[in-house]
Amino acid sequence: MSTSLRVFDRVLTALVALLILAGAAWVIGYGADVAVARDAAARIDPTSLGRATEWQLWQPALGAGGAVLLVVGAWLILVHLRPRSVRAVSTAHVGAVDLARLADAAAADLGNHPAVSSAKAATRTVSGRPVARITAQFPVTTDLNRIRQLAHRCADDLRRAADTELEFQLLAERTSK
Repeated sequence: MSTSLRVFDRVLTALVALLILAGAAWVIGYGADVAVARDAAARIDPTSLGRATEWQLWQPALGAGGAVLLVVGAWLILVHLRPRSVRAVSTAHVGAVDLARLADAAAADLGNHPAVSSAKAATRTVSGRPVARITAQFPVTTDLNRIRQLAHRCADDLRRAADTELEFQLLAERTSK
């Protein structure tokens, strides 16, 4: 999930939560005979709410509001359902390459190194670019320069095998073994 989508989700959730909390506080205050809630309820004119449908722009406003809410809802659903993983990428020389298999092979190769406890791969699309992410576990005794060397070697091998421009990420986790 992208950062902007995460922020949008949280802001939208916060706004809906505030509306629900304000409505609940008003209803509870009205039931508890709080003066502010009773005064707010007394200011509501039920006849003016009934006359809203007589307004000449009522139907276009209602339709436009519904269309906007429908588009925003459909956009939210599609953005959340869109797969972020990528299987194949196209290259200039050999056509399509299965990036997931290449990343799995790179993770297996890295996992066979004596300085690595285990490694697993995942592929993603970030800002329209393919990303191969390998999560590897290293013992705490492994030197950081050795981890960097392994990361550069793995990235070079993966880019050469994929024959295309891609992002590479090595997530190094320290283990006590």
